[in-house]
Amino acid sequence: MLSLSEQLPLLAQHIYHTGEAETISSRRYALDALLAGAIDVPQASALLGDTEVDVLLEHLLTDIQHRMSKLAANQLSTKTTRGTFRLLDEIVNTRRALGAGANPNKQLLSDALLSKYVRCLGVD
Repeated sequence: MLSLSEQLPLLAQHIYHTGEAETISSRRYALDALLAGAIDVPQASALLGDTEVDVLLEHLLTDIQHRMSKLAANQLSTKTTRGTFRLLDEIVNTRRALGAGANPNKQLLSDALLSKYVRCLGVD
């Protein structure tokens, strides 16, 4: 549980009590495999297919922030990292649009964001 909650005990307790461990593990696998090049965007999108758009955005946002927090200060000013910050801004703006009532095509949005995600953070 602690590995799923990034070593945060209260989050681990929440995951345990809500029974979300398998769902979170599946989402994490999809994103990790995508970044490692083990699966492509359509496969990752299929694995995340039943995830609501707002949940997908939150998961991407959290994952990117977690990965960025592990970077050294000098790595935060690279071209790739600037692209990742733009992706974070896009995710935040998409969340705002959803909150304001936008109803995007879930599949297109998912594929577009996952493509940008792997382009910014994935293996070369």
